[in-house]
Amino acid sequence: TKAPVFVNVPPTLELECSDPIPSQQPEVKDNCDNNPQVTLEETTIPGQCDQEYTLIKVWTAEDNCGNSATAQQVIKVKDTTPPVIMTLHPELSTISSGDTIYFECDDAIIYGVDDVKATDNCDPNPLVSFDEIVTQGDCIQDGFILQMRCTWTATDDCGNSSSFYIVVRIVDTTP
Repeated sequence: TKAPVFVNVPPTLELECSDPIPSQQPEVKDNCDNNPQVTLEETTIPGQCDQEYTLIKVWTAEDNCGNSATAQQVIKVKDTTPPVIMTLHPELSTISSGDTIYFECDDAIIYGVDDVKATDNCDPNPLVSFDEIVTQGDCIQDGFILQMRCTWTATDDCGNSSSFYIVVRIVDTTP
């Protein structure tokens, strides 16, 4: 008349979307049946974005007399890691975010969205955007003719983002 008992039921987990889902299963013991039948039912509940979801695992054990018991594990899968930005333009490959670089006024400088790429642990195609803020300077007073703050931002499907920016100063130092 006694139902099977679950032992070592896996705990509730919170995982990053790039982590593997564990396949641990609980043990089942019964006072009369040495081999109770165990079935697993999994339910997936979508989250805020494609990479986030909740997985509910429910095990049901039934002995040969029809007594049954259930055990449950909840696994919450989240995406909390921002994309990583990598520079592609040769001039940007040796500088860090926030650096200032200088160009003479007759140099051709064009930066854009294609000068970086982004990778993400879960989103295969994070979105990269480019923004440029231009400030006029006074060569005598400010030391530059023109200044541009170029910012690249990478955002994944779950809204995690990272940015890389440089300050470009156009100067006239040639007599």
